[in-house]
Amino acid sequence: MSSTKKWLERGGLLTALLAMTLALAVPAASAAAPEEATEWLASQLKTGEEGKYCESFSPAGTVGQTVDCMLAFQAAGPAFEAEREDTYDYVLDNLSVFVGSKPCSEATSLAAGSVAKLALGVAAAGDDPANIEGRNLIADLLCLQPKSGTEKGRFKDKGAFDFSNVFGQSLGTIALKACAEGSCASAPAGLTTGLNNAASYLRGQQCTENGSEGVDGAFRSAMGLEPGTCENKTPFPSEFEFNEDAVDIDSTGFAIEALYVHGTAASKNAAFDGGEWMYEERVETSPPKRIYWENYCSFTEPKVKFPSVNSTALAIMGASEVSLEVVPARNWLGDAVASGSNRGLPACGASGNGDVLATAQGILGLYGTSYPTLVGL
Repeated sequence: MSSTKKWLERGGLLTALLAMTLALAVPAASAAAPEEATEWLASQLKTGEEGKYCESFSPAGTVGQTVDCMLAFQAAGPAFEAEREDTYDYVLDNLSVFVGSKPCSEATSLAAGSVAKLALGVAAAGDDPANIEGRNLIADLLCLQPKSGTEKGRFKDKGAFDFSNVFGQSLGTIALKACAEGSCASAPAGLTTGLNNAASYLRGQQCTENGSEGVDGAFRSAMGLEPGTCENKTPFPSEFEFNEDAVDIDSTGFAIEALYVHGTAASKNAAFDGGEWMYEERVETSPPKRIYWENYCSFTEPKVKFPSVNSTALAIMGASEVSLEVVPARNWLGDAVASGSNRGLPACGASGNGDVLATAQGILGLYGTSYPTLVGL
């Protein structure tokens, strides 16, 4: 759906025209920034016996990060088609490393987030996630959903531990929606029910006001918590603690994308509420006008918010779906590319050495695309 149509849906012709005027008035960062960042990412590809990949901390992590790189190369367009194909080939060759060798119905352990991410990546590549390398990833997602009870619709890890989160829930919802809209050659049984249950569960994770200021509409990374227990505080109160109730820009950006493209009135309203919270959290500077988002992204200073490429990129993706202004944020990312010594985007802060994951996600923000856009929604 075009940005103009979304604005018309939201607030009428006058609002749409005003948004266009504001976008045109913002001074642009270097037009070369998206290509420069993508060129840097391409320079970081490792070459092994199974092809080219973006190396991470473990074999499975490497496959997951290579999916991020593949999506970035796809967002960058035809100039980086060779890199997109190389990284996608690596992902397919290592599919079992990421999601195991057995389908959900037979596996004793399976990570929902990995299945969701791979299903989205396959759909983005134009292949059928219900039939890829002998694997039906859509059936796996539906299998991972409890069919009743308080966790109905959740994409839940199978095995001794459950680390499923809003990231995976959102990507899985987008993947099911893409399947329903044509990325699958035929719709698996239970697809519509599974999609609606997934979106319903995700909506149930949205925060409500509970006397804690600044949480209404936000999402946390963790799932299965009471909506009224959210906090706008650091997720890392100490070296050995994690605050599950901490709201998060990244999770909110993911959730907005999934809920908006789900398309029901309830899901769109939840997406708009998430966008309103997220936009209140932006940092705006001028002149020239720039917007960015912060996060607790430093391991050495876990109680301090810093400008964040990942958070800004994910906020852009969510904001673009609900028609909030994104050009100043894209320009901020462009400034970050220009200020870096090697044109890669930093993991934390507005400048510094390039980081592969930050750059891969940042590229989607630089090009103004989103996960739903990449799968044709």
